[in-house]
Amino acid sequence: MLAAGLALGMGAGPSAPAAGAPASTADSLVMPGPAGGVLLPLPSPPVGSLPPDALPGPDSGQAPPAPRSTPEEPEGARCFVSGLYRRVLTKPGFSGIALTVTLPQPVPDPTRGPADGFHIYLGGQVTLANGMSVVDAGLAWEITRSATGALDPNRRAWRPFIRTSRPSGYVYAPAIPDYYWYPGDEVTLHFEVVGQDRVMLEVSGAGKRFLLGPVPATGFNRQGANQALKWAVSLDQAGREGMGPVPTRARMENVQVRDVAVWNADGQLFPLTPNLVDKPLTCLMPDSAWFSVRFRERYAHELISIYGSLDSP
Repeated sequence: MLAAGLALGMGAGPSAPAAGAPASTADSLVMPGPAGGVLLPLPSPPVGSLPPDALPGPDSGQAPPAPRSTPEEPEGARCFVSGLYRRVLTKPGFSGIALTVTLPQPVPDPTRGPADGFHIYLGGQVTLANGMSVVDAGLAWEITRSATGALDPNRRAWRPFIRTSRPSGYVYAPAIPDYYWYPGDEVTLHFEVVGQDRVMLEVSGAGKRFLLGPVPATGFNRQGANQALKWAVSLDQAGREGMGPVPTRARMENVQVRDVAVWNADGQLFPLTPNLVDKPLTCLMPDSAWFSVRFRERYAHELISIYGSLDSP
């Protein structure tokens, strides 16, 4: 069952590396990119700890499950080519994942219209005998509707959604102000497999809460068998699957993702640490030159900017 909160305390304030290795310290990482690659450490206070009652089950201090032994591959070795995205994928064995994010103000390219899209999401993928079942579940940057129901093309907001590949489809939160979130809001996302072939999303923050689902998703299971969960921040481009991105003036800066945690069917909660991450499927797509990434805890607390053009400011 999805938790009602995971309220975590913390103030505001990589894909195999491309040529030009990222500079790093114990507290931060900077990827060379159009922002100039200036290393600015994240604020010094420690990341808020996960409250033991944030999700049902024993305290999260228990030792995480031993990672499966796999051949060594570089980070990002098996990432899908499409638009621009930062994705972190877990190893199998988990039934839920959560994070808190400070929502950014996306900057669109006015010449491309809906060809570019902005998303911040959780989800996962299950390996089936006949292919892959994939779920994306989180927030999409959308045109809003006014109180009268009329489309307002001049005002956008972050709106909950779930996309499934098997069966194929999208489900959205109702297009009303109660279920819009805005730049600057701190929002917690929970994604959970709530039953065989059933998934659910919870979005909470800024005095609002919304549950989306359960939604059918073939192969998703509480035991986490052949199932990896994920979080991602993306600047998507319509029709570029398998081809990679095209330059755009769109960008999305200073997306702060923090307090990423996973849990299993027994309710055991684990902060997302490197030994729980499937690194060959974790990446910056297409490569680090399009991003600036700083971290306090790699994979679990990152500050991400995505630039649609290497000439972006």
